[in-house]
Amino acid sequence: MHHPVAADVDLVLVWSEGQAKALPTYLDPLLVTEERVSLAELVEEELLLALPLVALHDECPRPASTGSEPEPEDDPDDTQTNSDNPFAVLAQLKGRRK
Repeated sequence: MHHPVAADVDLVLVWSEGQAKALPTYLDPLLVTEERVSLAELVEEELLLALPLVALHDECPRPASTGSEPEPEDDPDDTQTNSDNPFAVLAQLKGRRK
């Protein structure tokens, strides 16, 4: 799946938490520490944050099952009983132990 990713990143190097809190909300602080920062890791992290939470596509080739439809081999009357009683599955499992 191809999906264009656009990310506007405005990082500002800061040396303390106080400086980070003083920044305007549209700027992202990057706290400078003793450790080196890998530019590749920084870009990768920003790209991951810019991706959509759910995979998007134009059209589904066939609708995905929601899990609420009965399977073809299920008895429709049995499905109705199970949807009315949330403990019906537990009763079936208890009956199997005998």
